[in-house]
Amino acid sequence: MAKVPEQIVRLVSRGLIEFSEKGYRQLFEGPFDENDVQNAVIYGTVVKKEKDQTKVAKYKYTIIGPSLKGDPLYCCGKIRKKSDDKKYFIITFHGASL
Repeated sequence: MAKVPEQIVRLVSRGLIEFSEKGYRQLFEGPFDENDVQNAVIYGTVVKKEKDQTKVAKYKYTIIGPSLKGDPLYCCGKIRKKSDDKKYFIITFHGASL
């Protein structure tokens, strides 16, 4: 397990975060919201780092961290660059069992 890369922490701390269609569905269905996901990424731990198969980013990261209530949250995402703009793109997230 590794520390979340500083670039990801900076992007998420500034609110530079996007959700996939699946991620937006998960937000809508609950019980976690965008603030929970941000908290989990900022204060979490990288449990897996792998090459991005879609080639949109170099890597995708699996991060497990605490929601605002302290519940463990699994988040999978990657840094996406569009023109001069970078954002952390959340592919999926859900409650995690430890």
